Amino acid sequence: IKNAPYHGPLYRSYAEMEARQGHYQHARELFEKGIDADPFHAQLFHAYAEMEARLVNMEALMRLDQRARELFSEDVAVRQAQRILAEKHRKRAQTSLEAFAGKTSVENFDTLGTDELVTSSLLADDQGDTH
Repeated sequence: IKNAPYHGPLYRSYAEMEARQGHYQHARELFEKGIDADPFHAQLFHAYAEMEARLVNMEALMRLDQRARELFSEDVAVRQAQRILAEKHRKRAQTSLEAFAGKTSVENFDTLGTDELVTSSLLADDQGDTH
């Protein structure tokens, strides 16, 4: 865990091992740290819930369910996906901008969307602009 502190599967495996040995409190602490480190690792939530279900800890199950619903709600998932896609498009647009240097200024990059940037680059090519 020291070498990969944000790797949810490590926390899950370690916590499951602790639970198998009957060290439930330590397992809970590991599950909690894992969720803090890698909050979108759904299998971590699932393993944690399985342990609490085996222990018939309904209060903990309800808390976990609420946390998972908040974290994995459609709105949150959609926003997370949008951020990832936006970053990918930003990187592609930056590469395109660098490739078409001089056709669109860097100042315009922040205000242009990817479609506008590509369109402006293609229009410049169609008009016969060259480097």
